Amino acid sequence: MKILTYNIQHGRGTDGSVSLERIAGVIGHTGADLVAVQEVDRRRWRSGLTHQARRLGRLLDMRYEFCGTIGWWIFGFYGNAMLSRHPISFRRCHFLPGPGEPRGLVTAGIRIGDGEAHFLCVHLGLSAEARRQQIARLLAVAGDLDGPLILAGDFNCRPGTPELAPVLRTLTDTSTNPEGDLTFPSINPTARIDYVFVSPHWRSLASGTVDTQASDHLPYYAEITPICARH
Repeated sequence: MKILTYNIQHGRGTDGSVSLERIAGVIGHTGADLVAVQEVDRRRWRSGLTHQARRLGRLLDMRYEFCGTIGWWIFGFYGNAMLSRHPISFRRCHFLPGPGEPRGLVTAGIRIGDGEAHFLCVHLGLSAEARRQQIARLLAVAGDLDGPLILAGDFNCRPGTPELAPVLRTLTDTSTNPEGDLTFPSINPTARIDYVFVSPHWRSLASGTVDTQASDHLPYYAEITPICARH
């Protein structure tokens, strides 16, 4: 199964043009089964009043969910979205604490074959203090979820930062090339700030990024497989 996380900057590429069709083309080319999407608009003027999560779902023939973290009444919403090739059994939106721009976490149940996994999409804040508080809340939410879990998103911090350490005590980084899976900025990337983490139920087979300037981030993907229990 292939997992993708992508901060799409409301579809605005490095050329200044907003194109969801271009974003959809990038996602579709990866063949991802589950996609965590950050910086998604719903009915905002800057992106043509489009419900971007729904539009991406239709372009890619995938199920979709959207959770707004910021709303401006008649000026629309902005937040995180999920795309899935598998049925979604439930979706919940969680607002995260911390200073700065409001941030959010989306949790969903994904039916995969005869089982179910939890898929989490997050976009963390710009300051270390914000991320520390947000990760504490994120892990509290994740701790109440039983079974296989996949956490993906834009963490806005590099590997090795202190606030990321609690995540790595319970989940595994899927990167098989930590020095090479750089995601930001999309032109000449120098930092890895977008991740997919998994519970011990999964094993990572491969990872990588897609070279595209459809956003200011590169999409990061991980191919994972279930670890079967032995009796």
